[in-house]
Amino acid sequence: MPEEKLEYSIQEVAEKLGIPIQKLRRWDAQGVLVARRTEGGHRRYPKDMVDGLAASLPGQSDAHDDEFGQARKALRERRRLVQLLRETETRYRDLIETSLDIVWSADARGCITQLAGGAARVFPQTDPATVLGRPWHSFEDPAVRWLNRRVIARLLREGDVHGVTLAIRDAAGQRRWLQVNARLLRDQSGAIQGARGTAQDVTGPTLGEARRHHVENHDALTGTDNGTEGFAPPARDSGSGRQDWGPRLREVLRRDGLRLYVQPVVRVDDGSPVHYEVLVRAEAADGSLLSPEQFIGPAEALGLVQEIDLAVIRKLLEWLDTPERREVRCRFFVNVSAVSISDPAWLLRFQTLLDGSGFTPGQVVFELSEAGAMAHMPASQAFARDIKRRGCRLAIDDFGAGFGSFQSLRDLPVDYVNIDGGFIRHMGKDESGAILLRALGDVARGLSRQVIAKWVETPEVLSRLGALDLHYAQGFLFNEPFPIDSPPPGGRYLQVTGQAMRH
Repeated sequence: MPEEKLEYSIQEVAEKLGIPIQKLRRWDAQGVLVARRTEGGHRRYPKDMVDGLAASLPGQSDAHDDEFGQARKALRERRRLVQLLRETETRYRDLIETSLDIVWSADARGCITQLAGGAARVFPQTDPATVLGRPWHSFEDPAVRWLNRRVIARLLREGDVHGVTLAIRDAAGQRRWLQVNARLLRDQSGAIQGARGTAQDVTGPTLGEARRHHVENHDALTGTDNGTEGFAPPARDSGSGRQDWGPRLREVLRRDGLRLYVQPVVRVDDGSPVHYEVLVRAEAADGSLLSPEQFIGPAEALGLVQEIDLAVIRKLLEWLDTPERREVRCRFFVNVSAVSISDPAWLLRFQTLLDGSGFTPGQVVFELSEAGAMAHMPASQAFARDIKRRGCRLAIDDFGAGFGSFQSLRDLPVDYVNIDGGFIRHMGKDESGAILLRALGDVARGLSRQVIAKWVETPEVLSRLGALDLHYAQGFLFNEPFPIDSPPPGGRYLQVTGQAMRH
């Protein structure tokens, strides 16, 4: 496949914009449309800049110079954003190279194509370069191959995994435990091209040993005790843990046992709530409430997450579809899984649900995880177009957790960007997190996206957010989640002014 063209010659620009070459040379000298000079002295123009100008000025000619005034202004702004993006990408790459985490990628055959970051600490007796081209399973610990296969199956099914634990053998033959984040890479046709992600060595005497004991003695799906000192046999995939969760979750759905909670999104400067994120709890038969951490994993493995998505959306729309709540002047963010929006049958049910509701579309923001959106980009783009056409808004959740961050902002018409909480929680102690957060925030704001910092738990972190010019935050520092029907702090949801709805 030919390499993508990144620059135009002056002849190509003249033809594309309908401008004489002499004028382009004059603009270059005046700083209006600046070209890069090659070693041979030829002018080269950034492709994205020229394409944007051509798209915004169809049919213009050199006969009307004044009509290019606004184009020049837009061009200067585009150049500023391009430079900002380049600087941010450079900082991002520097952080990867100095990271304690392993940064890796593999091709469609599972052969390693990149190892960076902390790889030398995991393979202390091996030159990481000699690892390239080897299949990843050549490092597997045979004793826990069943666990690794389960993770691969989940990655192939869902497109991404976060915080899963694998075991490998290092160059000395010692077992090492890695906590892995991974995402599938697909081409435009949906064919798998490979995978990439990060890994953290958790083999230390505290976390690593605790993790080892937990994995060896608990079911990897449900977290329940295996009742054995060794590993469970291959699988457990069809064992008692999954069989127990299936009826329990179906019973919750049958009796409408999902409960909606909300947590406020506040302004950093004064802590006042402007929006709310919708969270879900599952009410068990005994009346106890299960958190998403307890039941979403089993629901995904059992193929029930789509039913949960639809049930949560239905309950939110029903709650909003009352005369007094149609006047609520704030937005409610609700998560949708990439698995759901990739299913045509689910989408039809979703669209029917929206068409039959009397809610105010501007009150709802649908959230897609960055990893899920990138793994299912064509479906994400189609979903975005549909909800935006209906008047709803779109948010990217867990932004920065993967490596497609900037691409997701470019390819999706996102209104809000929720910065991954992992960058926020320890920001008061970790300067590298603050540097990366500034880079992510700069790009998001430069592209006119509203930025929300999640997992804000301490005043120190809140103070840093203000210094980084991040305007919105969410976390336990402000308020714990509360039932959607309970009065929020202050006694009511925003109903008086339209200020929140303009954000």
